[in-house]
Order: sequence, then structure tokens, then C-alpha cells
Amino acid sequence: MAYRKNAKNTFPSNPDVETVWAASIYADRMNNGVYVKYDEPGDNRNTLSGIIAIPKTTSNKAYIKNAVADTSLLTADDIEGGKAMRAWVNTLSFQAITRSLNDFEKVMLEVSASEDWSGNANYHLAIIASMPASYARGKKRDEINSTIGFSGTKHFGTVGERLELSIKILRSSYSSNWETNFVTAQTLDSNIVYFAYKEDLAEGKLLAVRGTIKAHQAKGQTQLKRVFVK
Repeated sequence: MAYRKNAKNTFPSNPDVETVWAASIYADRMNNGVYVKYDEPGDNRNTLSGIIAIPKTTSNKAYIKNAVADTSLLTADDIEGGKAMRAWVNTLSFQAITRSLNDFEKVMLEVSASEDWSGNANYHLAIIASMPASYARGKKRDEINSTIGFSGTKHFGTVGERLELSIKILRSSYSSNWETNFVTAQTLDSNIVYFAYKEDLAEGKLLAVRGTIKAHQAKGQTQLKRVFVK
């Protein structure tokens, strides 16, 4: 991996912001989409079950520092990816009109709005190092919401009718309050259905299910109950 130790502990007090955003994408790429908070030198560790090899890892922050020090490490895709991530973060200001942002989303907006990192460089570095993971989740959520919003979904069947469907899982979220998963899916006819299910269902998976229509809800969505996955 392209990593130079002499850049590891250096970071300018007021770096070029666009470069740092690109470097964050570079770090995410180097760690294969996994956020690594700390460096791990790598070692063989003795345990009760034998010797375990601990692999060497490099933190996202270290990769960012390295790329800011040596911008030749950045590709055109890293630069465009950084711009795209920052643009996505800025859309949170519009989302704040219709929903409450969580604390990290508010901090991301704060970092995105800043062109001068003087006095806050290390704090902003820590935030932007972990940002690609939130960006990936947010993009996925936006894509699912877009699919639901533009599906042209319509109600089908009658309440109480039991039927079989082929569906694609769009999302599955566990509720600790209800101790179940709430699943949103799309039928082959592009209709949106949702239901509660005891097990987590993998997003994107195609399934054959049997269920009973519980209700026809708003925006053309159909709610199912007593769902059985075949």
C-alpha cells in the first residue's frame, strides 16, 4: 500500500480543504470501505487457543495525512469523489427542513461549510476521516427512498386476502421497541409493500413470500401481515 511513515504525524494547521475531502475518499479506498480508527502495527499474539496473527492496519486519518502531504497519491476519482461527498453532505441542510438531523449530521454540515480550518484542523480531520462510511450509508438510503418515491406504486389485492408474491428487499430495520424487523420491499410490478418479520432480510435479495394484506396505506403502499418466506 502507498503509505509513507514520514507523513504520518504531520498535518497542516490550515490545509487545502478540497484536497482533504479527496484524501478522505483516498483513505476509504485504501481501507476497502472500512473505517479504521487506529493504526495497528501488526504482531503475533499468544492466546489460550494458540498464536493469532494481528494484521498491520493503517488508520484513515494516517492515510489522509499522507495524501495531503503527497497529492500525487490522489486519483481523479478521489478528487471527484471528495466533491460528490461534500455535495451530498450539503443536502443535509435541506433535509433538516423535514426531519431532525442527528448530532453527527450536524457536525458534518459544520465541517463542510468550513473553508478555513485554522485552530480546528485536527478536530475536522477526525470527522472527515469517518465521513465516507456515513456517506455510503446515506447514498444507499437516498437511492432506496428514490426507488420508493418514483416506483409508481399502487394498491393491489383486497384487505384480508392471502397471496404469494415475488419481492426484492429494499431495506430491513430492526426495532428494539417491537423486537422485530420492519421490511420494505418492491414487487415485480414495482409496487411497494412493507411488513414486520422476525428475522433480518438482506437488502437486495429476491424472495418468494406468502402474506395477508393488512391494509392499504398512504402513497399507494400495501401493508402485509403473517408473512412467510418460502
